[in-house]
Formats: sequence, C-alpha cells, structure tokens
Amino acid sequence: MARNGSTKSFTNAVSDWIEQAEKDATDIARAAAKEFVSEYQDATTKVSGNLANSTHVAASPADLLKGAPDQKYSDPTAANIAVIDAMELGDHVYVAQVAPYAGKSEFGYVGSDGKPVAGHFQGLTTAAKWKGMVKRVAQVRGRKVK
Repeated sequence: MARNGSTKSFTNAVSDWIEQAEKDATDIARAAAKEFVSEYQDATTKVSGNLANSTHVAASPADLLKGAPDQKYSDPTAANIAVIDAMELGDHVYVAQVAPYAGKSEFGYVGSDGKPVAGHFQGLTTAAKWKGMVKRVAQVRGRKVK
C-alpha cells in the first residue's frame, strides 16, 4: 500500500513539475516577444514615429497587411500585447512594420537623384538579439536557456 502511495506521489510531483515548466516557458516566450517588439520599435528611425507605430504583431502572416502609402498609424502597443498574451507554448507570432516604406527603411534604396540611401536594418539587428533576449528574460525568472 505504501508503495502505491509513493508512486502516486511521485507521479503527481512529476506532473506538477511539467506543468510549471510549461507555464514558465510560455511566460518566458511571451516576455521575450514583448521585449523584441519594444526593441524593434526603439531601433526604428524616428522621423514622425509613423514607421515605428506600423510595427504589428500577428498570429498569422496573412494578418500583416501593408497599409496605404499615406496611412497614419496609431500606437499599436495594446493590440500587440493582446496577440502576444494569447500566444501558447509552440505558437508562432509574426512581427513586421507594415508601412509601405518599411522595406526602404530596413534595407535602403536608390534615391530619386540616383544615389544610394543606406538602410537602418532595425529588424535584422533586433532579430540577431533574439536569443540574448530569451536568455535575459529567463535569467530574471531564475531559469536557464541554452
């Protein structure tokens, strides 16, 4: 009888540990995604703030539709956080600046005078920091990430 009780106790302990690990991993993923979006916006060159405000988060790439050339974007923070907070472990989220001129800002372009205009590479630079963001968020929560 004692043996069955200890087996059940061990099984419950393992189940609790797995549940907590999944909760922690989801929490870390959400927090890192929020940090990513914030850093992406911060890395964006601010002329009017419109390009940074065109930073959208979606659960599907189809939801990241390009805006009109003269569209004015409002602060997307609340909507972006809502998408990230709905994310479960294993889900993907997609982040993009949807203003039509976002590609020019990211990669550069040839100006009307024929001279190249350098890109800022805000998306690529931020993406290169992703692993460090995850590690930092995990460390704050007392977890390790490889």
